[in-house]
Amino acid sequence: MQGMIGNAGGSDSGRMVHRPTADGHQLGGVLRVVAAAAAMGTLGPVAALAYGEGLAPPTLSALRAAFGAAILAALVWSGRQPSIALLRLPRRQQVLLAVAVGVNG
Repeated sequence: MQGMIGNAGGSDSGRMVHRPTADGHQLGGVLRVVAAAAAMGTLGPVAALAYGEGLAPPTLSALRAAFGAAILAALVWSGRQPSIALLRLPRRQQVLLAVAVGVNG
């Protein structure tokens, strides 16, 4: 894992110690977290406005899901995100992924 270094034999034996990377991946991750937090922070006010205009909760929920799916599709189709072949994963990881998807809907 990039930016993570195992410490063999020291006081942190067995733990992964975070070391900042110089290639900017950390800054990109921080910016993504800030953007996600800002987007989550708008949910309440947007919902209040939508409900005030007469939009039903299931409709707002469907619109939010469609908007999120469109963003995710754009990220996937841009080709900038790493991808893996799901069928090449070990069987245990396939099962765990299926359980995670089933639990989260």
